[in-house]
Amino acid sequence: MTLFGSYIPLEYVMSGGIGFLAAWLLALMAMPAVHNRAVRLARRRNEDLPLSIKEMRAEKDQIRAGFAAATRQLEMNIAGLREKSAVHATELARKMQIIERLKKELEAVDAALKETEARERTAREEMRAARHDLSVKLDAAGTALQASETREQAARDELRETRRDLSLKLDAVGAALQESEAREQAARNELHQIRHALSQQLDAARAALHESELRERETRTQLREVRRELSAKDAALNAAERDIAAIRAEIARLAPARLAPLPEPPVREASVAGAVVEIDAAARRLEAREEAAAPARKLPADYVPIFTFAR
Repeated sequence: MTLFGSYIPLEYVMSGGIGFLAAWLLALMAMPAVHNRAVRLARRRNEDLPLSIKEMRAEKDQIRAGFAAATRQLEMNIAGLREKSAVHATELARKMQIIERLKKELEAVDAALKETEARERTAREEMRAARHDLSVKLDAAGTALQASETREQAARDELRETRRDLSLKLDAVGAALQESEAREQAARNELHQIRHALSQQLDAARAALHESELRERETRTQLREVRRELSAKDAALNAAERDIAAIRAEIARLAPARLAPLPEPPVREASVAGAVVEIDAAARRLEAREEAAAPARKLPADYVPIFTFAR
């Protein structure tokens, strides 16, 4: 196919026509959606428009009120900015004063630094002189050190000889020490045996002492009982003697002077004599018990006290 004097293949023309038709088909399919969108937007725009003069005036008043509020807010913002600018100016003035003060301090520090540098230069010069003197002294000290090393070497040789002699002596002392330790071990074994025997004797002595203490407690208990009996009988004897004395006084008062004195009541005398005999017998029994308990309180004849052996 020829177009404007140029050859165009038929396939290209057919493809272009098919594409054009397909584009129109797609446009027709999308047209209802685009139309509905345009209708909705137009309807919304028409709904937003005022329908009467009152509504237009109300809308104007609302716009004026909003503008007045925005103007007031802007004025308040301007006043706040002015206050902030005043505060910033005050702060800036204070910072400027601080900067001036710091400048003065910096100048003082610079002056002190210069003085310190001058002192440091002086000190460095003095240090150089001291280093020179020190190097001279170190040379002298090195010479002295070499001499001292020579003396030290001689002393070390002497020390080696002394150590050799001392090692020989230590060997002899070690042998003697081993022998003394053997004797000490034998003495410890013997001491252990002695302590064992003494501990057995001490146990026997403690058992005998405990038994004697028990006997002594029993004897003391019996002695207290006998003493109570004796005190009771002594009280009865005193009462009987008082009764006899009273009876004798009454008889002496009632009997005529010519009559011989009546004999004492035999019953009272017999009771008194019996009480005296019982008291004597109890005293003899108590003495016999004390004599029997005395040997028990003594330690055994073969008791040997234990001594603490300390090394």
